[in-house]
Amino acid sequence: MTSINEEERMKEMCDPVEKAKEFAKAIVESDAHKKFVLCNNSLQNDLASKMLLAKYQSKQRWLRLGRFEPGLLDELRDLHIKVSQNEVIQNYNKSASELTELLAKTNDLISEKIGRQFAYNEGGSCCG
Repeated sequence: MTSINEEERMKEMCDPVEKAKEFAKAIVESDAHKKFVLCNNSLQNDLASKMLLAKYQSKQRWLRLGRFEPGLLDELRDLHIKVSQNEVIQNYNKSASELTELLAKTNDLISEKIGRQFAYNEGGSCCG
């Protein structure tokens, strides 16, 4: 005969919510997530890198919105070179890609297990 505590433990082991909590914990404890958090903190604490990235993104938005002005492409090209050579931004981008890759792999495994796309937006919106 099993004790009540053992029965509760067995029930928790089979509970999908508990399994999801274990899954989330595994992601948070993964090397990819830990590295991303460190690189994100480094970026957030490096004012020069943050300002460089913000300026680059701002110029990209100007171009996408069609607000073309003389010298914009040259400035954007120069900023792109500076951004791509910035070690803090490089480390952040690499760690973000590694974490994204891990999450994509887990998504693929879950999708395979349940026989349909797991983390997939089927379109539509609440607004029509």
